[in-house]
Amino acid sequence: MSTPRIILTAGFNHARNVLAMAELLRRRDIRIEGLLVVSPYSWGRLRRYVRREGIGAVWDAVPRLLGWEDSAKDEEAPDPLMRLYEKHDIERQSLSSWANSHDVPFQSVTSINDKEAVGAVGAADADWVIYGGGGILRESFIDAADGRILNAHSGPLPEVRGMNACEWSLLLGYEPAVTIHLINHGIDTGGIISEYPVPVCEDDTVEHLRKRAVAIGVEALCQAVLDPPKQLPESRTDAATHRQCFVLAPALRELLEKRLEQGAHGEDVRASSK
Repeated sequence: MSTPRIILTAGFNHARNVLAMAELLRRRDIRIEGLLVVSPYSWGRLRRYVRREGIGAVWDAVPRLLGWEDSAKDEEAPDPLMRLYEKHDIERQSLSSWANSHDVPFQSVTSINDKEAVGAVGAADADWVIYGGGGILRESFIDAADGRILNAHSGPLPEVRGMNACEWSLLLGYEPAVTIHLINHGIDTGGIISEYPVPVCEDDTVEHLRKRAVAIGVEALCQAVLDPPKQLPESRTDAATHRQCFVLAPALRELLEKRLEQGAHGEDVRASSK
């Protein structure tokens, strides 16, 4: 069997989940044909982010975009993704630096769907594109990848589609899970490859739970490449009949934080009914 060839996408140059995947796959002799990184500094992307998350989220995102870490927070509640870095002894660096060190083509684009990005995917003819961020994929990108795009969705599918799936899972009464699936032309309607439970731990916060789902997704995506399905799973024709969730409103986030706090005292944080 030939060695799989992959392309990784990322939403910014210091995306820790993508760096972890790139390094873990490299160590397993997987050929990485390219890193496709979307610049976060375009006005269009900034406007969409502010519209979706609010202006306050921009300032919160700056340290992450620049690769800065709040060490005090890490000591207080260890970041699950950083635990993954420690477990595998992964060096923290930018994706561009990593790519330069390992002779991997690195390409910065203004949009994941522009001609440059789509052309790079089509020219590489990789076995898989692993989606690590960068925005909603349009038909041209999906078609260029021949539908072989792997994604880690932080919720159970098809029950919880869309945004903030990890948080909505708890609010709607579902067991949190990471679902590895194919990206197709619908919203989280592609064929499902595997599902991994996301444990809810004592003293979890919403942010901590989300990071645990991301860390689980990193290893799950790597496993999907190392042990791929014998044939691509079919898209779920019933998926679109299930709810699509959107960005969690601040009041609902506050409610979930309180439920998580109650869970630390022995109460189930999930909603009583689905």
